[in-house]
Amino acid sequence: MRYEPKETADIKTIEDVETRVYHAFKVMRTFPDPGPKGFASALGFWIPEEYPVDEVEPKRMRERFVSRDYRLAEEFAIEWWPKLPLDPDDKRLIAYRCGAPTMIDGKMTHWSGVRKWKDVAYSFHCHRNTAKYKWDMAIKEIFSYVQSLNCA
Repeated sequence: MRYEPKETADIKTIEDVETRVYHAFKVMRTFPDPGPKGFASALGFWIPEEYPVDEVEPKRMRERFVSRDYRLAEEFAIEWWPKLPLDPDDKRLIAYRCGAPTMIDGKMTHWSGVRKWKDVAYSFHCHRNTAKYKWDMAIKEIFSYVQSLNCA
């Protein structure tokens, strides 16, 4: 990871808040899906012997998180996110930019990596500069909320 997320008490700049938001969604992407798990067919576990061993691609390593990462992400999801004084559209824009599942135009998106501004602007029917401006204003609101938490 390029920047290490800071604890809530150590956040001093808007960039710290932005790093914390991206980090929280990156960690939440690894959480298990809520609800019951579907059943697996026995045919899915059957692997034919005719595939040559040389053609099997090695598994890509996933980023591993430690307990501090999970604690920071849970703090964001439980303490910050529901209490943020943001417009619901701004919350959807933040979640969509960070790659979280979001309901846009009646369609549910799925988890992905951080989306490009062009994709965000297209999905929210605005210009890239407008989407970036809304993001910046929302991050400033989150920063002022976090500063109020640090003062109390």
